Amino acid sequence: MPFLIGTHRSKLSTVLADEGIDPVIISTSSGSNNLTLGGTATVNSPPSLVVGNALIAIVASGPQTFTTPTGWALYSTKAASGNSPQITVFTKVVTTLDVMTFGLTFSFVPSANSDAVNVAILQIASENTANPINTNFAKYTSTAATTIGTAAVSIPTVLNCLPIAISSIQQLSLSNAGNPTSLTSGWTGQSLVVQQDTNNYGNTGNNNGYNALYIASGPLTVNISSAITAGWTWGGGSSNFTGTSVMLFVT
Repeated sequence: MPFLIGTHRSKLSTVLADEGIDPVIISTSSGSNNLTLGGTATVNSPPSLVVGNALIAIVASGPQTFTTPTGWALYSTKAASGNSPQITVFTKVVTTLDVMTFGLTFSFVPSANSDAVNVAILQIASENTANPINTNFAKYTSTAATTIGTAAVSIPTVLNCLPIAISSIQQLSLSNAGNPTSLTSGWTGQSLVVQQDTNNYGNTGNNNGYNALYIASGPLTVNISSAITAGWTWGGGSSNFTGTSVMLFVT
């Protein structure tokens, strides 16, 4: 009889796994290296960690290499183009030790100390926590309006992916400090990380700049043949900046 009970439980768990878990962002955290100080960006873990959930760290900087934090894996780097920022993505699965550690922080160490580093960490419940990102796209921008999109043929073949749009900008004025406007319908702003020095704007690579990282999430994909596009406008009277944008799909 115990054998029969065990077999029944095994079948039940298989059915539940087949149904899948739609990815959803549970909590977020963010931080920076305060620009003029340079060096490592240390960020608190997102609140209410759950064992088995995925953590995705999005790091915006100038041209850098980063020491991969213990327990994390480097997913991808979208290199800077000219003066545009670099975006680096790391992933990690939440462990029991993570949940039990009081005041848990994660440090992202750049190869140079003179650069602005902004970090946002997303905690995501999903079906595939070990490899949560299905694919990655990038588009560079250089105007006040930031549009992040993919061609129809490039949409992941996996349905029910959570699209996450990311952009980092630098060399802009303080009038751009607030959240972007005109966010695409159906999308939700998740994180805004900004930092500036006393000169208000300039070249972040020379410790004389203003840097912002903005992240938004969209509705789950429902059609593998339709393009996914997200957009927003960075406001302000002087929108002279360079930017890098990336779209991730979380399974």
